Formats: sequence, structure tokens, C-alpha cells
Amino acid sequence: MPTASPTRAAGSCLGTVHERLLAAAAAVYSRFGATGATTRRIAAEASVNEVTLFRHFGSKEALLEAAAQAVLQTVVQSPEHAAQPVLLPSAPEHPHAELSRWCTHHIAQLQEVRGLLQHAFAEGAEGQALCNPHVAFLAMHDALQQYVCALREHGHVVREAQVPTAIAMLVSVLATDGMGRHRMERLLPAAAAAAEQYASTFLQLVLESPHEVEAELLLGEGWYSVPTPRTAQAFWWGAPAASASAA
Repeated sequence: MPTASPTRAAGSCLGTVHERLLAAAAAVYSRFGATGATTRRIAAEASVNEVTLFRHFGSKEALLEAAAQAVLQTVVQSPEHAAQPVLLPSAPEHPHAELSRWCTHHIAQLQEVRGLLQHAFAEGAEGQALCNPHVAFLAMHDALQQYVCALREHGHVVREAQVPTAIAMLVSVLATDGMGRHRMERLLPAAAAAAEQYASTFLQLVLESPHEVEAELLLGEGWYSVPTPRTAQAFWWGAPAASASAA
């Protein structure tokens, strides 16, 4: 599978030369890293000459840094500035559905920019990063913390000791799925059901009574509701047990 390009995230569909250069720099950097992202390649990608590139940004380094920051901003931007925000609500009504949509959105977003993030992490380890890729995952962490607070405030009993680990696990698996599914397909749930399974697992970890959120798990050949904590355990990633159906 080819490396995902952040061209759309950097704004390639916008028409100005400045924006085309940002989008081109992000796309070329995602494929080749900072060393391979030459001004010739970037200019060709943007359909301009190198003189135009230097007139707008002064140097390759300045252009690459601006492009990387523009892409990261699409991941961590505040909700009111998001083009199509997928938010965790401050007043949860259907936590499993809300969290599943949020997970789906972030997996897709990370797939879109994974090439850039992978190069940024690798170059950061050598002290040469153009941007701080960690901010994308810190933003996800903070959003989950706020959502757990909202669940607590709206009457759900939260297992406080489990919250830090559950958040770390969910952010980690979203990062793995979004950036590494093409390499680790066998280690992950089926893509079509992954976000819902991640959401279900997270809610079962952090809530004292996960049945209260009316979560549903995709198990075996169909959908099964989770009416009680006891049956939730019986349903754990397998066909429903006879004792569960009799409850």
C-alpha cells in the first residue's frame, strides 16, 4: 500500500501559489523526508519554478517547517476551526456511538498524514525534526480526559484508577491503526469494526457499569447488546455464552 499523502490536509485544493507550495512540500516530505524533499521536487509537485518557491518562503527549511506545521494543525486544531469536526460531546448521550465516530475520524486522519508523522518522528530521534509530531497525540489524550470528565459529570460511575491506562491504551492503538495498519494488519481487528471495538473496550475499562451506556459489541456473526456487566464479560470477543442469554 502506498504511503498516505497529506496533500489534502495541507490544502492542495486551494488555488494560490503559496497554498500549492505548502501542499506540495507536505506531500514530497511525506514520501522522501527532509533530505529527499529537494526544492526541485517540491517545485515540480506544485507546478512552479524554484525561483517562485524561494520568493515565497526564502528557503527549503522554512517551507518544509511551514508545511509540516500546517498539516499538524489539521490534527490538533480547536473544534471551532475544524472544517468537519468530529467531537466528543461535553454532554454525552450515547457514549459508544460518540466514541466510535471519534475513533473512526482519528484513524482516518492519521492514515492521511502518516508519512509526514513517520518522517518527523524519525528525524526527531536524530535531533532534526521540523515539527513536534507528539502534539497530535497529546491533543487526542486531552480530548479523552475531557470526555471522561463529562461522563462523570453526567452520572456515570468512573473507575478512576483505570482512566490513565485506558486513555494511554486507546491513544496508542489509534496511532498503531492509523499509522501502521498497512504493516500490521494481522495484529489489529478488522478495519470495518475496529473503531467500535476500541470504543467498547475503552468504556468497559473506565466505567463501573458499562451496560448503562447501551454499548453494542460486534461479536461472532451479529450484533449483541450488553445489558449487564456479567453478560458483558460473557460476550467478550466471542459468541454469547448460554449463561449470558439466560440472564
